[in-house]
Amino acid sequence: SIQCRRDALKIAEILEDVFVNIYLPENRRLFFINQQPNQVNTKQAAALAFVEETVKQLYSNFIDLLQVFDT
Repeated sequence: SIQCRRDALKIAEILEDVFVNIYLPENRRLFFINQQPNQVNTKQAAALAFVEETVKQLYSNFIDLLQVFDT
């Protein structure tokens, strides 16, 4: 329905804002754990690498859903 489509578009705008303004770094791409430029050799570095990978996966899923929604 039109209302569902409007709601979905609003949610997509909110999610985009959250990703762009909160989770995505401004000056570089996100990395998967196995792509980390520096060796993950402390618990804190491992935790940050895990969070970064999770955000990357969530953002990728979000983009995939936008593409499906757009077709």
